[in-house]
Amino acid sequence: MSANYQPRLSLEQTGADSAIIHDSGRKLAEIRALCLVYALIHPQSSEIISATVPMPLYWRQYANHQHPEQSAAYNRRLFPVRQQPDEVVFHCESSNRSGSIISRYLLKIDYSSERESYEYEISAELSIPPGKKWSVTPNPVHGEVEFCNLWPNDVFTVNPSVAKKFQACYVQQRDRILKIPHHHLETPDKNNIRLEEGDKFFWLAEECNPVVETLSGEVVSAGVCAYMWDAHFGYRVTDGISPKILAGPQKIRAAFRLFGVDADSATAIIDRASKPDLTLIGNIPIYVNGLNTFGASLLDFPEKFHDLWEWKFEPGATTGKKAVGKVDRQTGFSDQNSLFIENFTDSTSAWIATAIGPAYGQPPISDRARLKLTAALKTEQVSGKADIAIRYFQPGKGSVFDLSDYQLIVSKNGLNTTHPWSKFEVITPRLSPPPERVHLMLRLSGAGRAWFDDVELNGLVSG
Repeated sequence: MSANYQPRLSLEQTGADSAIIHDSGRKLAEIRALCLVYALIHPQSSEIISATVPMPLYWRQYANHQHPEQSAAYNRRLFPVRQQPDEVVFHCESSNRSGSIISRYLLKIDYSSERESYEYEISAELSIPPGKKWSVTPNPVHGEVEFCNLWPNDVFTVNPSVAKKFQACYVQQRDRILKIPHHHLETPDKNNIRLEEGDKFFWLAEECNPVVETLSGEVVSAGVCAYMWDAHFGYRVTDGISPKILAGPQKIRAAFRLFGVDADSATAIIDRASKPDLTLIGNIPIYVNGLNTFGASLLDFPEKFHDLWEWKFEPGATTGKKAVGKVDRQTGFSDQNSLFIENFTDSTSAWIATAIGPAYGQPPISDRARLKLTAALKTEQVSGKADIAIRYFQPGKGSVFDLSDYQLIVSKNGLNTTHPWSKFEVITPRLSPPPERVHLMLRLSGAGRAWFDDVELNGLVSG
């Protein structure tokens, strides 16, 4: 595309909260329900944003954003401000259900001859009216009050026949560039990414690559989702532990720009980036199909770097000493490796593998099948018990985001006090409809120590 390209932009309002932007008759962008559901960043490219995961044009909290009070997804309105052949400007306004927050976005779309890219420049304002209050839920991994969530189209797909796009994210902070590899492990490089005015966040490297440039004067706290590599941009307003009440009147403002860079520019950025520290990956246990013996890490599977998921440790809630979860390299059932938990108080901690099922790109589970989980357990001085469990979600039975809508099947027996290695199993009833998501849980309830090894989801046990 020539740097002399001259756009012919126009806006067609299709509803109170919807519009389509055209360039010379071709669809350039589409807004539905104040969400960007389609967007190009180069005139001859495919869409970089799709309806699969649209980009909201309103403020929301990262935590539980489906809740009507957490998100300004109500009372939505879109107003054209200015239309010219070289730019389109429109205003988006909305609120949460109670009206305790008002969201206003001003979006300008134009074409940059210098970048040879469309540019989406957004100014956002969050207003809390006088006499209103908004409770903000803490989020330890990035800013809670979110003004941008971008998922580039096909960066992650559950369809194994479709290649994932973009191999990594890159963060340009002034004169340094950091690489964040695309894998599904919850590593610190994905969390609390500090962005100042003029810093840029890239997804690379394809022929056409999206960039978010922060224009805010305030420090932005961003994070990358380990599930599907979308990025969240927001402001931190809590201490990361306790909720905080924001009382009106007050306003919070943010600004950012979305544009694209070509393959040559992407290569130059990649060449300048510092190499990521991958040593931490070696200490994170991964879930594999078949027998899990915990001796390998993601570094042992370079061909599956973008496909494998982790076992995640969830310590029990306690006001005392925090529970410990780690890979024990000296104790195992069939080798010298196992997953270890030590609780110091009467709480429940668990190792959980959550990325099982078609929602994570695995084959669908057969209707009316049964799932069987087996594992070896060993305990020392356990005041409660160690056991294993299967937790699963079936479509049409509540919300996938609410764990209380999941079913939990626990092994009939567990181990308490002190016991040598023993084998346990748990089998689900016939499952219909088949679950979309399955969680494997290795649990310790009460004080003491427990080891788990040779964990296997033995496929499907027919009818």
